[in-house]
Amino acid sequence: MSGYTGTLYCNNSGHRWVVYQDGKKEKITLETKRGDTMNKKLTQQQAMYDRIERHGQRLNIIFHTQYEPIALCKKLRIIEGKQDRVNADYCNGYITATQHDLITERNRNAVYNLLGDKGPELYINSDPRGYALKIDDAVVRAQALDIPTDWGGYGLLAPDLTNP
Repeated sequence: MSGYTGTLYCNNSGHRWVVYQDGKKEKITLETKRGDTMNKKLTQQQAMYDRIERHGQRLNIIFHTQYEPIALCKKLRIIEGKQDRVNADYCNGYITATQHDLITERNRNAVYNLLGDKGPELYINSDPRGYALKIDDAVVRAQALDIPTDWGGYGLLAPDLTNP
């Protein structure tokens, strides 16, 4: 790594590397302690960031918002995670229907505060086996929205984009 002039970042576990050279993400080959190279991981991570950014840009277009795409996706994933936990807790009997409805309404308001009411109507799925934050399938088909969908055709607001 002699002569390297960029900045190298890694997360707390030390296995996700991103390199910025003159403001652009670059691919480099790093050697681990065992002598393995890390090119593949860098490529996979870059592809993940590209998917997240593209999804955020599409959501900005659909809902007429002006958020930074990755920040928007992160905020929606947080709300998705909260709703997923609530759905699982209700399914397992840890909370009552009234508590579930109250928290679901709070999460719905959080999404509307984030995205506004200019886009398609939000659908919150209460089944813990799938994604919670969705757009109606009729809207996705009618407007040919280019966002990830589930098996029912519903548009997903906060899909897991870590894997292709």
